Amino acid sequence: MTNVARKGMKFEETVASGMNSYFANKLLENVAHANGGAGKGSDIIITGPDGDMLHSYEVKRSKGSRIDFGQFRISYDENKGWQQATGLKNESQVQVFNHIKNDLDHRVFGNIPQGPKLTAPDAHTFWDSSSAERGDRSVSADVIRVDIPKYFIEKYYRDKGDSFIVLGDSVYSLVGRKIQPLSGALDECYALFRIKYHKKGSYSYTVTLRGKFFKDSNSNFHDAMNKIYS
Repeated sequence: MTNVARKGMKFEETVASGMNSYFANKLLENVAHANGGAGKGSDIIITGPDGDMLHSYEVKRSKGSRIDFGQFRISYDENKGWQQATGLKNESQVQVFNHIKNDLDHRVFGNIPQGPKLTAPDAHTFWDSSSAERGDRSVSADVIRVDIPKYFIEKYYRDKGDSFIVLGDSVYSLVGRKIQPLSGALDECYALFRIKYHKKGSYSYTVTLRGKFFKDSNSNFHDAMNKIYS
């Protein structure tokens, strides 16, 4: 397990522990289970007295502007332009790619490596041969950002089966209106195309979803628990 995954798991356990303390104080027989680290499943599952799942949560340590809300890889074809390479079975990610493809094709082009996986020389070739401007930045850098509808992030996690999302001390709804919906807390939402570094000599063409929150978008953890489980 990577250090990032370990840190994520520790925070999930902290959130699950807070939920279980809340349930105990309210004499509720619900149980919060931290499901673990980086992966495709939900981070926390809430079960009821009979053991059936009540809700599932996505959990992230904060809601800063550099938090990734789902990502996928793309590749380049000199005739067809940019193509989606991963996440093809994920409806939300397909919708995001279809939304940004025109911008990608018209803003980033050239005699560049196909990808989506890149070697270090490939990454240098991309910056040397594409229309994108790197300046003095590292080869692992942002290429362009494209604004997307705010509901795309909410839909991405809802399609994964999650009911709510915990971002640091805030909790938002992905389904229903018991608490503030995630889309209503976002000031802006965008897809960021970047050359992503993975390990020594390994990079990729990656698109990640990011958002900027309204300053007054806090949804207090304890208040959210009261509204969800009252």
